[in-house]
Amino acid sequence: MSNTIISLEQELLETSQRHSRRQLERYLHPQFSEVGASGRVYDRESIIAQLAQEPERDSGSREVGSPVAIQVADQAVLLRWRLLSGSASERSSLWIHEQDRWQLFFHQGTPAARQLSFAEPN
Repeated sequence: MSNTIISLEQELLETSQRHSRRQLERYLHPQFSEVGASGRVYDRESIIAQLAQEPERDSGSREVGSPVAIQVADQAVLLRWRLLSGSASERSSLWIHEQDRWQLFFHQGTPAARQLSFAEPN
């Protein structure tokens, strides 16, 4: 199951999927919401509209890094991962299984903290 969720999350990073209303409606639960890095809350329709305007990207430039999938209920999986392209960010996605398919119910992206080395002061 965790491989399925990781694959679905990776598919959502593909420009062809992000620009397709039909595909996004398939991936995103009708009650989907997202908290963006700015702290702003988005609903399903606003995210679909925003992604349609997103610039084209190299298909290999975005990747689900260091994924950890945790089954939190019979039909719910929390996926924590790191987006490695551009500005690194920590991501959390809650996927639920309804009507014979997995859909993204909630997502949050937070800019990753800068990694400090031992030589750097706090």
